[in-house]
Amino acid sequence: MGLILARVSAFTPRPEFDVDLVGNDLAIHLHREFDANGRDHDWIGLIAARYPGPYATVTIDIEAMGPRVNSSFYSGLYRLHQQYNPDGDHPVQIKGAHERAVQGLEILALKSLFRLVP
Repeated sequence: MGLILARVSAFTPRPEFDVDLVGNDLAIHLHREFDANGRDHDWIGLIAARYPGPYATVTIDIEAMGPRVNSSFYSGLYRLHQQYNPDGDHPVQIKGAHERAVQGLEILALKSLFRLVP
């Protein structure tokens, strides 16, 4: 485990996600209360503005969300892919995806854009 160089916490109101920058690795952690349709609707815009990259790895941890995913969440994932993997060489990693989230990625033909990790 490396030293956390930065953590998103200066946003007001506080969003339902945290971002850790450890060396050249970006980790995004979505909380259980994360709401892609509501107050967290511009999560990718906030993250991309503060952490434009590029990074060796980008991981989004969605384990805390469980099966609570929707179309706005998938739209954000696609924007995350566009921001951090425009050339297709470094897929964004999705950590802790619930079976329902994986099924949604497959239905929307997005699964191949990401690397699923336990």
